[in-house]
Amino acid sequence: MNRLVALSFTVLALGCDDEPQLDCADVEGKPDIMFCDDFSDGEEASWAPEGGGFSVSGARYVGEGPAEVDGSVCGASRMTASLREGSRSTDVTMHVEMRSLERVDKVLVLRATDDSNRIELNFRADPYNDLIVQELIDCELVYHTTDGEVVVEHAMGTTLEVDVTLRGNRLIVRRKTETVLDREFDFANTEGDVGVAVIERGVSSFDSVWVEVL
Repeated sequence: MNRLVALSFTVLALGCDDEPQLDCADVEGKPDIMFCDDFSDGEEASWAPEGGGFSVSGARYVGEGPAEVDGSVCGASRMTASLREGSRSTDVTMHVEMRSLERVDKVLVLRATDDSNRIELNFRADPYNDLIVQELIDCELVYHTTDGEVVVEHAMGTTLEVDVTLRGNRLIVRRKTETVLDREFDFANTEGDVGVAVIERGVSSFDSVWVEVL
């Protein structure tokens, strides 16, 4: 059994508190939903990884970062993304349930036009327990928040359920009923695809991903 599959089986055994809280039937028929993926059918056809290893395992989209981001893509943030095809947008709400399996980082991607231009939201598990808002601008990494500035407490291997709303430059991040961030940022990226990403030598899983166009 390879490392990625073994880790997927491990997290599936954590218990009912970590089971997905939403499936696509919950948002079916809503007019502004761009897409919803709960990976229950085992399919990943609509996702386009730029590297690393991404696959569906145990009804979750599991990403494994490479040992090192190679020179074929921008490596400034050390993240490797998988973008949802046909998701180009400006203002969106994105719901995701995700876990850190190896290394603390797990990343949501917004307004990506290529590997050198995009917004990255890095939710880091214990001991960091925070959210780093960062942006790639022509392959230059810009940090919009600092270590520990936006607190999001959660342990390795447990499910973090978030709803992210980006409208113009206003970014709102909610964890269930708690608002952990509501702020205007000077984002350079104004339009692009949404996706998920993993850090070098990291493994993360993503589930119940839906995006609503605002």
